[in-house]
Parts: sequence; structure tokens; C-alpha cells
Amino acid sequence: MIKTERLALDQIETGMLLVQDVCNPNGTCLLSEGTVLSAATIASLRQREVDYVMVSQEVPLTLDESAALEAGIRARVERLFRVAGTDPIMLKLHNTLLQYRLSALHKSNSSPELED
Repeated sequence: MIKTERLALDQIETGMLLVQDVCNPNGTCLLSEGTVLSAATIASLRQREVDYVMVSQEVPLTLDESAALEAGIRARVERLFRVAGTDPIMLKLHNTLLQYRLSALHKSNSSPELED
């Protein structure tokens, strides 16, 4: 799961991704959105007395969160195909969509407990 938050410089770590440009008080862009923070860029921000940045980072889901998201995906797909009946093509489409959605969930959570 991707989490976006505003963090003070003492809370950021290398590898985090900027989700908003970092500008000085004059409006000059110091770092662009999409920059992956390195030790050098963090040091540069400290030198320029930047207080905080908007970053995103991958946060693994707990087993309960993953189970709840999976249940939601299954319910949504069932709702989408509620009138499909037993048509073999619709059943194939249903299963393909369900597997696609579930694989995206499991790929986004790199927790080893969830891998089959």
C-alpha cells in the first residue's frame, strides 16, 4: 500500500519518493516531484533549511488489512457480474478479472505471509 504524508526532515529516509515539488521561499524549485531521496538530497535540503517534504512510501499491509481488501475485491467483482448467469464466457471474464485484481493486491503488498 502506498502512503503519502508530510514529514519533517528528521523523519525522512533515503529511497522515499517526493510527491510534491520542494521550493524555497522565493518559489525556486529545489527538487521536483518524483525525485527519489538520497543521502545527498536530504543533506542539501537540510542545508537549505527546508522544514518538511511530501513523500510517499510503500507500507506493507497487515494480514487483517489484506484480508479486508481481498474481501472487498471479491464482493465488488461479484456485484459486477451479479446478472451474468452461467454463460461460460462471462464466467471466464469474471475469473480473469478477479485474478487480475487479487494479483494487483498481492503485488502491492510484498509481505511474505501473503505469497502463495
